[in-house]
Amino acid sequence: MNSAEIADLQKITHELKEDSRRNAEDSHEIREIPDPVSRVAAAFEGESGVDLRALNPARFADSHAIQKSRFRIFGFVFPESFKLRLGGFKRLMGSNRAEFRGGFPAAFMLMMVVVASVRAGDERVGKWTVEEQRGVAVLYSEFSISAADVWRELEDVSSLLEQSVGIAPTDGRVEIILFESQSSYLRYLLPGLPQARSRRALFYRNADVSQIYAWNNRALITDLRHEMVHVRVHQHLPFAPLWLDEGLAECFEERMGSRGDAARRELLRWKARMSQLSSLRVLERLPSAESMDGNDYRNSWAWTAFLLEESEESRRLLRAYVQEIHRGEAPGAFSSYADTQSPLLLTRANSYFRKMRSPVSFDSSSK
Repeated sequence: MNSAEIADLQKITHELKEDSRRNAEDSHEIREIPDPVSRVAAAFEGESGVDLRALNPARFADSHAIQKSRFRIFGFVFPESFKLRLGGFKRLMGSNRAEFRGGFPAAFMLMMVVVASVRAGDERVGKWTVEEQRGVAVLYSEFSISAADVWRELEDVSSLLEQSVGIAPTDGRVEIILFESQSSYLRYLLPGLPQARSRRALFYRNADVSQIYAWNNRALITDLRHEMVHVRVHQHLPFAPLWLDEGLAECFEERMGSRGDAARRELLRWKARMSQLSSLRVLERLPSAESMDGNDYRNSWAWTAFLLEESEESRRLLRAYVQEIHRGEAPGAFSSYADTQSPLLLTRANSYFRKMRSPVSFDSSSK
């Protein structure tokens, strides 16, 4: 590798580090993570038509269906459809250095990074105890679990979102990946998703593919329902206010009327009487999920529940706000939107919180 090639690699590495620094976030929604493998995969796919990301779901979170037909080269196993075309790296390197001209060109070294990543992810193929597809959703689990129960819970979440605020399912692929233990979950995710260390479950979005990662624990169904809300919200909306995204997830993570839901409502009533609830405007100023604490999540749930349950007026206003975002409009902060559309609505919130009891039941036949 000559000095020019080394300089190219150093430049790319520096750019990737800067991208990672700017885009790093600790959130339930983790968007694409810039790294050398992703950059190489994108360049390779552009020239060769081969999507390297589909070969390694752990690294690229794009597909867990690795093809069965394979061939071996340099000790690595590839699907039969994978063809080595080094010309695919010309655009990445900005010259013809991607071709073999004696020695080891820089592009080939970069390709080996991809190959190593593919090989690491390949070890998990065929190890799923449960693998079931329903429509555009696929369930993978390392342990025995009732797929019917999982589908029922996630469909309940989707139905509630559509009935309450008009957030409808799309035809985007959804993958649910369940691990037998926390150690298995962390071993699989930490190399690419360090946020997994502090979370029982994660929502990962990569273009049209939405993934939920979780490990087997007593709150698994709650975790899956919570993350499924994030999936539907971000499939339906080009952007979502942080308080509303988390508020909806908190509202629908448990079935309405459950013991956990009742306990949370009792705590909210007590806090409202002690004037310990944040205003909606305070929540709207939160810069990111990493700045949220337990009180912020609880308050986001409270305000979302208020809008869903207080009156037909509040539900209609929230639904209209969501639909404006869905259409690509910019309605601004909800507090200002509400002041314009329904000036007295938010002034009724504290009274509602003080006597908050049973949630509204949404008619499954309504649209």
